[in-house]
Amino acid sequence: YEYRFKMGSIENCSYCYPPLTALCNRLAYLKKDGVVELLSISSVGPTIVAVTKDVKTCKSAFEKENLNIFEFTPENRKYMVITKE
Repeated sequence: YEYRFKMGSIENCSYCYPPLTALCNRLAYLKKDGVVELLSISSVGPTIVAVTKDVKTCKSAFEKENLNIFEFTPENRKYMVITKE
């Protein structure tokens, strides 16, 4: 969050999607208010990533911005080989 939102990283990555800066500014409250533990963008955007226990509030904020939402549960097990050829 610090690097992306406070140090200009979003502006640097907004070349591929110019509205990214304004969009992220509108969503920044999710981190500031403690709704999400992590709020960031992919390396060159415009994917916005959030990690939260408050899925309902986060999802609502993303829906308000007309974002496509993909919801996943974190996988914290270590790497496993499932098949070997």
